[in-house]
Amino acid sequence: MLAAIQFGCSEAASDNAAQSNKPTPQPLVSTELLSALTTASWVRTEGEPLLETTYVYTFSKDGIYKSEVITDYPIKPEEGHWTLTTDGDGKTHLILKNETGKYYWLPRESFVEYDKKTDS
Repeated sequence: MLAAIQFGCSEAASDNAAQSNKPTPQPLVSTELLSALTTASWVRTEGEPLLETTYVYTFSKDGIYKSEVITDYPIKPEEGHWTLTTDGDGKTHLILKNETGKYYWLPRESFVEYDKKTDS
């Protein structure tokens, strides 16, 4: 899959995440988004060749996620729970929660969009 799902974060999302450990139930999220999110691993690579850091996220249908950081030194993978909620403006928020409070590339709360046209 290529760039079919876009992740983003706003200051309001970060502020709301800091104030609450549990999302409030909202309208149902798109089943297409849910299916796309849980079908594959999502990878982002940053940095120059030979100095790259790669972030790999895998979301399972049972609400467990795993994030791995691949770099030139070992970093223990993080595992936790994830949920999707929809706000009043129709934006879908991905909320991560783990025991360590470490969130690598994706923050604790971010918004997520699915573009079926670019899914391949």
